[in-house]
Amino acid sequence: MYYSEDFVEEVRGRNDIIDVISSYVNLKRNGSNYVGLCPFHNEKTPSFSVSPGKQMYYCFGCSSGGNVFTFLMEYENLTFVEALEQLADRAGMALPKQTNGDAEKIKRDIRDKILEIYKEAAKFYYALLKSERGQAAREYLQNRKLQEDTIRGFGLGYAHVSGGLYPYMRKKGYEDDLLKQTGLFTYHEKKGVYDKFWNRIVFPIMNRSGKVIAFGGRVMGEGMPKYLNSPETLIFDKSRNLYGLNFVHGKPAAGLILCEGYMDVIALHQAGFTNTVASLGTSLTSQHSSLLKRYSDLVYLCYDSDGAGVKAALRAIPICKEAGLTIKVIDLKPFKDPDGMTG
Repeated sequence: MYYSEDFVEEVRGRNDIIDVISSYVNLKRNGSNYVGLCPFHNEKTPSFSVSPGKQMYYCFGCSSGGNVFTFLMEYENLTFVEALEQLADRAGMALPKQTNGDAEKIKRDIRDKILEIYKEAAKFYYALLKSERGQAAREYLQNRKLQEDTIRGFGLGYAHVSGGLYPYMRKKGYEDDLLKQTGLFTYHEKKGVYDKFWNRIVFPIMNRSGKVIAFGGRVMGEGMPKYLNSPETLIFDKSRNLYGLNFVHGKPAAGLILCEGYMDVIALHQAGFTNTVASLGTSLTSQHSSLLKRYSDLVYLCYDSDGAGVKAALRAIPICKEAGLTIKVIDLKPFKDPDGMTG
């Protein structure tokens, strides 16, 4: 798609870069500029600088830089046209008629197709959980005290030990060139193509718009790794997403509860704590803390009470404080984790 340069410049002029970036990053004035923790890499000392005069940003740590458009493109994983349209909407500007630009259209079409594939995959896994082959998985979830409404609300599914998603997608008409970009399959020169998720409970990971962008999988039995996540793709960056955030609306007056795992989030939501989120199988980063800051100034750390959970909390506290968050720690003892406490 193509918009005139005049329109692009008008959108740029109506979106002050400080106002836009401040909704993602906690910025503090430093002379004529503003500084904060870079949202594009994990850091403890602010190296991200924004110039209101130049309407530009630059990180002295990772060398990321640009204008208000490139910031949204990099942070939200958008094409230029998507960033332009989002900023136009933010400024209350009507979009003029546009023509298709080949490069932009191709990239946007690929992203839309990958989102489409993830939606189909979520339906496939959910249907499998409800089928005869999903009986053991259903019993596992029932033993974890999950109610049917909870299972349906989070779209939980099951990846059978024999797989099956790949032939399902090929039957749907999706070609390998596209399927390779989803991260849902492993392509092996000798062994062929097989599903990345098999013999696992599947947790759809959704963006803030409620679209499935990745999966987490919990192995059935004693296999390793215990939890497996989708790799990063055109639509998924684990450092900029939080599990359960799609269920958080507005800014919760009670703050946010931050825990470690999928089951912790689900158990707490089922118990009525719908302001609960979790990082996606990784340590908390400055990008996560900036994302939390957009929703609340108060965060309750609800990590496991074992040694690993305590260490994770001690690492997370200064990261959250750097983002301007007020931190309170929930002591779960004698329980190990929120799932065990609510189950």
